[in-house]
Amino acid sequence: MEKARKMTSAEVAALPWGGVVWYESHTTLDCGKYGKHDAYNIYPMLVAEPGKNGVLGHIDRENENVIEINNISESDIFWNVEPGKEQVKNGIPIDEALKIFNKYEAEIFG
Repeated sequence: MEKARKMTSAEVAALPWGGVVWYESHTTLDCGKYGKHDAYNIYPMLVAEPGKNGVLGHIDRENENVIEINNISESDIFWNVEPGKEQVKNGIPIDEALKIFNKYEAEIFG
């Protein structure tokens, strides 16, 4: 299995129509007495329009996300293939964080 590597915005812009990159996003969940948790989600994005002025897109039953390639910032993290947990520098997977958050909410709201 190929080890994932981070991609630059120039590399993302060079991908052809239909190419796939993996986007790493982070959010902080406040889980009350269980603390705040940095949660990450990594999902595939399709090159819907290639080039520097192109567009990446992701859609599933719960979310949709569109990123203009020329608006990719230095803090955005894209991978050439899906990275392993050990490659993500901080946070816990969103599914693990949501279990903690849901436990906290169940205790509060019964």
